[in-house]
Amino acid sequence: MDLYFSHTHFLRGFHRKFIKLDLALALACLWYCAARHRQANEFNKANQTKTPNKQNNMKKIIYSLFIVLGSSLCASAQDDQKVAEDPNAPEIVFEKDVHDFGTIEYGGDGKYEFKFSNTGKSPLIITNARGSCGCTVPTWPKEAIGKGQSGSIKVEYDTKRPGPFTKTVTISSNGKTKEKVITIKGNVTQPDTTPDQTPLKKDNTAAPVENK
Repeated sequence: MDLYFSHTHFLRGFHRKFIKLDLALALACLWYCAARHRQANEFNKANQTKTPNKQNNMKKIIYSLFIVLGSSLCASAQDDQKVAEDPNAPEIVFEKDVHDFGTIEYGGDGKYEFKFSNTGKSPLIITNARGSCGCTVPTWPKEAIGKGQSGSIKVEYDTKRPGPFTKTVTISSNGKTKEKVITIKGNVTQPDTTPDQTPLKKDNTAAPVENK
């Protein structure tokens, strides 16, 4: 199944590249013919001559190129639509896409595992997972996740950053939804010591009571 999926993915990619090359060639020919047509008109004006047959032929060529260009654009749009509407495409579905750590101690455990399953009909391949900043590090499975199988994205937050936080991880795959976002949030408490291990002084004095 993995071989079939890879072969199909390769053919689709090759077909799209071929259409793009066809479009590029058609645009280049169209630009060239338009330039030659403009030069011919300027030459005719300068020499006060008319060459209706050549002009008509040039117009036919330009019209033909427009038809080729339009056909290529339609084929490209139909190809993209077929890929987007592939009923057999894999799909990644998370049990939950937001995790709230609540209050975490400074330097505490900032790890969480987002579990997901492939509800599609083809193997799911996660190509990348990127955190919104360097303090959020994701780890994802490199092997394909088959139909109906499960996996997980492990996310670790650097809890040596005191204060509230909300961070995201963007998951890229070959699923119907090409990118999905999962979120972690919470609040890291202030440290009890300074970086040189000096205890922080806490103000335990109570506010004075006003005499009535």
